[in-house]
Amino acid sequence: MKRYARLMCGIVAWSAVSTGNAGGPGWDGGGPYPIYGRSAELQGTRSVQAQTLAAQGSDWGSAMLEWSIHSPGPAQWRYQYTFRNFNPRSIGYVTVDLPRDAFFGISTNFGWDASAIQNVVINGKNATQLTYSLAGLDGMETCVRIDETVDANQLIVYEFDSNRAPEWGHMFVRGGGPPNDPVYSNNASNVGLGDESGLDAIHYVARPGRLIRPGNMNCDSLINTQDLFGFITALTNSEGYESIYPACNLQNADVNMDGLVNGRDIQVFVDILVAP
Repeated sequence: MKRYARLMCGIVAWSAVSTGNAGGPGWDGGGPYPIYGRSAELQGTRSVQAQTLAAQGSDWGSAMLEWSIHSPGPAQWRYQYTFRNFNPRSIGYVTVDLPRDAFFGISTNFGWDASAIQNVVINGKNATQLTYSLAGLDGMETCVRIDETVDANQLIVYEFDSNRAPEWGHMFVRGGGPPNDPVYSNNASNVGLGDESGLDAIHYVARPGRLIRPGNMNCDSLINTQDLFGFITALTNSEGYESIYPACNLQNADVNMDGLVNGRDIQVFVDILVAP
């Protein structure tokens, strides 16, 4: 009981005297948040003509990417990307940006969260050629490449399941054909197109984001008093939290699971810490 009272008093006191941002999560939650890695829209469109995709090669001057995302259940997300007007060339592969917490280890000695992108289907057919990389493929530090050549003279729909909610990130589409064919270098991408310090999401694409681990504020896979500093920082200065813990998700502080990070999470967090 004494430990419980000390924790409650400490958290409440620290929150009360803080002058930091006490707003909720999200890139537009009241502070100067950058777009990259923030909560993304479930539906959207990007195109070369609207200059929200950058294309190399005139064949893809009318290329358009659409996405639609829904959640069939807790920690379950279904992603669908539709590629239009990528003809007359085929698509050689698609690279999807992933956050660093989807990977474990460094260099070539690493593993990955296989649930980040799974059950990939292209135009109704299962796709099995997936390459996860920490090597900076296509301008991305960490990503997965779907290595399936698809005839672009048709509507192309990529679908996959993920255990991660959508956040803003990057996507790269490579033209198909033999490597010595000039059209093989054709590509469409939003990598480097947007200003990552700005507040405009128009140059980003929704993709699987950081894994939410309620209560695990320092992302060490444990929930204990070592998470106390991170929890208080998330409540009082969300921008500061994401600066200190760039690989963690601010939503980890939403321990009462109401979609908000605020004082209503304090009681639940303390209950978690003092539970036997």
